Amino acid sequence: MGLAATLFRSSSPSYLSRARRWSRGWYERVPILRGAPMIEFDCPECGEPLEISDRMAGKRVRCLGCAEDVEVPDYSSSRPSRRRPRKRDIGLSGQEFLLYTLLFLFVPVANVFVSSILYYVWRGDQPRRANQINLLGFAVFGFQVLFWGLLIVLAAKFGK
Repeated sequence: MGLAATLFRSSSPSYLSRARRWSRGWYERVPILRGAPMIEFDCPECGEPLEISDRMAGKRVRCLGCAEDVEVPDYSSSRPSRRRPRKRDIGLSGQEFLLYTLLFLFVPVANVFVSSILYYVWRGDQPRRANQINLLGFAVFGFQVLFWGLLIVLAAKFGK
């Protein structure tokens, strides 16, 4: 046991309690560590509860209670992942593409609203599909504008 550990153990109990209180609350004063994933465990030597960043898993840290080096347990392999598995984003199938195209063609102007709503519903889980439906809705809208514009121009030209 080193000189520092001997001095630390021989300190007065009031000093130790103040040091422990300060050391337990230091991370509350550092805003970058708040909410960070932590590993909680007890020191195997003295039983002091420790809370260490999960980045330190598998490494050795000094216990605040007994000043001994202890290894931080690695719970990452036994802990389930917080992220839910993503669905495979294959985009629109051929049948869906045809169905949405026909729907958008026969319901003028509503296609922009429907495609935008579907885009916002799908963009988190299926970004490729969301982009395809959004582009399809606006492409059909552009086609409709050109078609009806051409029809109006031809009607005005030959209607006289």
